[in-house]
Amino acid sequence: RRMGHILVGGFRHDPTLLALIQKFLSDEAAELIPAWMRGAEERKASESPAVSRANSILAFEEDAQAQALAKEGGGLVKELMAAGRADSAEELVNVLLGFVRDRSTSRRLLACEALEGIRASAAAALPETMVTAVESRVRGALQAEKEAPVYTKLSELTAAFIDARIRREELARAAELLEPLRKHYQVKEAGFPQRVELAFHALERIASGAGFSVLMDRVQAQDPAAYAVVESLDAAATRF
Repeated sequence: RRMGHILVGGFRHDPTLLALIQKFLSDEAAELIPAWMRGAEERKASESPAVSRANSILAFEEDAQAQALAKEGGGLVKELMAAGRADSAEELVNVLLGFVRDRSTSRRLLACEALEGIRASAAAALPETMVTAVESRVRGALQAEKEAPVYTKLSELTAAFIDARIRREELARAAELLEPLRKHYQVKEAGFPQRVELAFHALERIASGAGFSVLMDRVQAQDPAAYAVVESLDAAATRF
């Protein structure tokens, strides 16, 4: 029995093999099922559907994870936060933050779609630490991205993050997030000539967004942080 528990424990972190072993033991030798495995089953039975789905996705291979989260990520993270399971929500978000710098173009695109879904559906429910982590990771990915379709998605996400910060009058953070777009608009890169135009379109989105009127109010109040944001918006701001 002791040796059996040791052998079973060796597969504890492989969900697929563990499920097969657990089914075999349940069918053939229930008395050999270790206590920790019984406890896991009891916890699983009491889990909410959202937690069960999140755990299933976490057990998928990478392409399947990216596809599932692109389709379900926003609603699923919102459900997890409503159920008080920020830990599970954070696990899913961390998977996506890994994908935004992935070698696979497809996974990067799907991660952007998933993060946009989360931003649109669940951003208000996320803790500030998680929001900041997402913003920072996307900012880093934007700086490194060399493919136009992915850059477009990342720049649109960044523009949405900036607009939200402006609407909350968190202008110092908005200016920080703006910096890569400003540089990409001003400096043409030989290997990625489309970047200037794509960055400009992102700046236009911000300058025409809901937060721009808040920004102008802060400019009229002579807020130095507002001046910094307007300066970063540059020509795009003067068009609206």
